[in-house]
Amino acid sequence: MKILVPIDIPSYTTNVPENDYPEFSLATTYALGARVIIASEHNVYESIAGGNVGHQPTNGATDANWYYVGKTNAYKAIDDKVSTQAVSTSTITFEFPTLKSTALAFLNMQCTSITVEALNGTDVVYTETKSGRTRNTNGWYSYFFGEF
Repeated sequence: MKILVPIDIPSYTTNVPENDYPEFSLATTYALGARVIIASEHNVYESIAGGNVGHQPTNGATDANWYYVGKTNAYKAIDDKVSTQAVSTSTITFEFPTLKSTALAFLNMQCTSITVEALNGTDVVYTETKSGRTRNTNGWYSYFFGEF
């Protein structure tokens, strides 16, 4: 078993669109249960008040008018939840321009394959592709110590 300490990834680019819900607008009246995004924060919020107008959601917080749901589809891949997934019907690409790391972990992935490339400018200095295998487990022991 290896323990990987998560690092904060301040920004990245991806081809996954951030169009989960409409962008929040101060001028719009939101019904109870209406969801919006604030793309600059990459957050999704749900209105917990009927006739909700003129109340801006707070950065990643729940208040009297808005419930913080989580990250947008494009940013679910790096949120702090193992249970969320970025979803796309085509190839997903992520580019971390200044990420320096000695290990990567891909959790809760459903895919055909994963390719990792490290670039120095435009030169590929490392590339590896792994198949998207399924690991069936029936408890914590087999998850940590069982074979793939």
